[in-house]
Amino acid sequence: MKESPIWINPVGGLGDTLMLSGVLKFVLDREPGTRFQLVRRMKYLPFLANHPAISGIGHPPKDATLIGTDYWSTERYRQGGRAFHSLAEKFDLPLPVAEQLWLPDMEKLTYRWPSLPPLRPRVVFSASTDSPRKKWEMREWADLVARFQQNGWSVIQTGRIHEPYIPGAFSLLGLTSPLELIALLKETDLLISTDSFAMHAAKLVGTPAIILWGPTLSSVYGYKEHLHVSAAKRCEPACIGPDQSIQYGTPCTQETPCMTSIKADQIWDVVTAANCL
Repeated sequence: MKESPIWINPVGGLGDTLMLSGVLKFVLDREPGTRFQLVRRMKYLPFLANHPAISGIGHPPKDATLIGTDYWSTERYRQGGRAFHSLAEKFDLPLPVAEQLWLPDMEKLTYRWPSLPPLRPRVVFSASTDSPRKKWEMREWADLVARFQQNGWSVIQTGRIHEPYIPGAFSLLGLTSPLELIALLKETDLLISTDSFAMHAAKLVGTPAIILWGPTLSSVYGYKEHLHVSAAKRCEPACIGPDQSIQYGTPCTQETPCMTSIKADQIWDVVTAANCL
């Protein structure tokens, strides 16, 4: 009798999906014959539809065996474990495992500029985040634009079309899909971002990054290849963590949100100390 397929039920952000793609590649490398079915959810298809570990996409039967990608519900995550390891454990990978992100046909991704591209060196500012608690103040972003431009850098802003424009930046607001952002970062010398999809995309393509942390922890989500700047003032425990997912989409209720304690001076100190210029 043919064994019933295992279905993957993808949930979470697109950064989580890049982690999932990497985990599935590890599963495939370990057991080349392994295949899964994927529950059809449109936003994940550009990343997973062509994955060699996925043999089909659709709607599972009622008695299907499901693996959810909600790593935040695991005991490892609740105890402060790494997000990548918590997800890998759900697929029975032996831990620890190297945190490698992966995407099918990534080498084929190219970014088509809407106009003449800005000169290199280029730094991408990603102020975009689905969580209002992770937002950094616009005046600090603007301060960084001026500093980079004074040192001969082109500053590019990415994000959704409705998001506030950072004065002085070369705006690509509304002009990059998630896959196009990955392609853009392949042609970029540095990323500055909050904890967001852009951070995972930079890890995927090997672009240096400086990441700003407040309501989430670099020890759980950050990558060792990146430089990390954490808020001086932080709630204990971090307000977006185990059993607190409901707070992800809500504004901070503190009089002074933790992200306001991060200043452009700190970021610039990291830039100069790391010889990014």
